[in-house]
Amino acid sequence: MKTLKQIVKEFWLPFLLSVLWVFYNIFGDKIENVHGDKVKNIVNIFGPTFFLLSWLTGQFFRIKKQTKVEDNFLTVESRLQELLSEIERQTTKMIAHISGGDSFCYLSIFPDFQNKNIVKIMIFHKG
Repeated sequence: MKTLKQIVKEFWLPFLLSVLWVFYNIFGDKIENVHGDKVKNIVNIFGPTFFLLSWLTGQFFRIKKQTKVEDNFLTVESRLQELLSEIERQTTKMIAHISGGDSFCYLSIFPDFQNKNIVKIMIFHKG
């Protein structure tokens, strides 16, 4: 049923234009008399006209659909880039949490001024 709706949607315009063109060709020219070969003339005019107009409108719908798909791909691509940035940020945060991140420690040695034979060793943590 969905396919039938799509066919009607895509072919109603070329069908209508073909019918109008046939009526114009058959009844629009009053000089030429087409009594005997009406069915033949209708088929000969309607067939190519319908095919040509179907092809033209099909191209329009194809291009319209392709543009829509490309726009959707651009939206998906931007959302994926945002997601990737968030994953990278969260991964960096997790690694920093596990490894200590930008924090560091350093060792300082101080002489003890009360006792000259003793030195104080201190480890400092920054971050």
